[in-house]
Amino acid sequence: MIFLKALSETSGNAFLLRWFIMDYKKINQLPIFFIVGIPRSGTTMLQQMLDANPAVITPLESRIIIVLKQKYFKKRSWTNENIDEFIEDLFAEPKFMKGWSVDRDHLTRAYRNIPLKDVKFDLLLKMVYYAYPSIYDKNEVKILGDKNPIYTIFIDEIKEIFPEAKFIHIIRDYRANIVSNRKWFPRKKIAILAQTWLIGNRVIDKQKRLSPHNFYTVRYEDLVADPEKYAREIAVFLDVDYHRTMVDFHRKTQELYVSKDKKVTNFHRELVKTIHENIIKPIHTGKIDTWKKELTPKEIAVADYICIQYAQQYRYEAMYAESGVRLRIKSLSARMRIIYDMFIIREYQGCPSWVKKLFRYTSIVLYKCFRISHIFNAELKPK
Repeated sequence: MIFLKALSETSGNAFLLRWFIMDYKKINQLPIFFIVGIPRSGTTMLQQMLDANPAVITPLESRIIIVLKQKYFKKRSWTNENIDEFIEDLFAEPKFMKGWSVDRDHLTRAYRNIPLKDVKFDLLLKMVYYAYPSIYDKNEVKILGDKNPIYTIFIDEIKEIFPEAKFIHIIRDYRANIVSNRKWFPRKKIAILAQTWLIGNRVIDKQKRLSPHNFYTVRYEDLVADPEKYAREIAVFLDVDYHRTMVDFHRKTQELYVSKDKKVTNFHRELVKTIHENIIKPIHTGKIDTWKKELTPKEIAVADYICIQYAQQYRYEAMYAESGVRLRIKSLSARMRIIYDMFIIREYQGCPSWVKKLFRYTSIVLYKCFRISHIFNAELKPK
């Protein structure tokens, strides 16, 4: 134990210590959960809340599962060359490379310690999650987590890899969600943003009906109004102890993000300066009703028309009850565009590289000419 203590003090990375007290077989037995929801619904706040629990590791957002699944999920016989290729593909994923800060050499050595007969895709993924150097202190890790809004439309594929996975669904008032998405992302049209909210949450509900015991749903408004109550409920759902750090995570993020601490990269600080500014603030209710001032009555009426029939089951109430041919056409047009995007995103992951390039070039043309899709065009910022 003296050696382990010395190692933890000199390495500067708590992950190194964890590897000496848990082998790959125990890592393979760790359960896993996923935070799903429409972008700007509070998924990052929930990710920080759970990562702040000493028994939970919940990395920042990356698409590693859907990027790697097509190529490696069905592989049954692994070689060292396959593992090297897996590592190359893993570290080629931009958000993983920039946001996770996983020690590549140490992860490679850890993979080398697994007998080839025991290597499986899900195990390699769990070891990556376990390798994540969280900014929060950890003791005995009991569960691994992931947060990525795009996984909302890949829940079925995630279940293929992790059949017993749990899912936390966070849902936010569609009008507040529209305001936040319009602020940070290229799409501005109310009907398209409303259909994104509607279709995405319906996709989650469909999966929820197939395995209801594996899902926990929380409204953003309830979570920020009483964070301790719902943090305790989520801890019970994940079978871990509740810790006060879950609702006070901002103390740690303030300490590290505002300072020049090396645990936080420039990539992380840029995220905080832009779309994730609230993770260095206490959980608050200040954003709940701002949509009433930021949307016009006409915009609210469009959002109500598209979403309210579904939204009522989550206790959201409409302000307007307008209808008519114009609203119906606008709703159907927006619905077709969102379904198109979802189809492209899902099919894109399984395509050969030349088809992916074709998808991308086509998407750029469609976006520049018709604003139809911006899925592959992160560099095309709205002017």
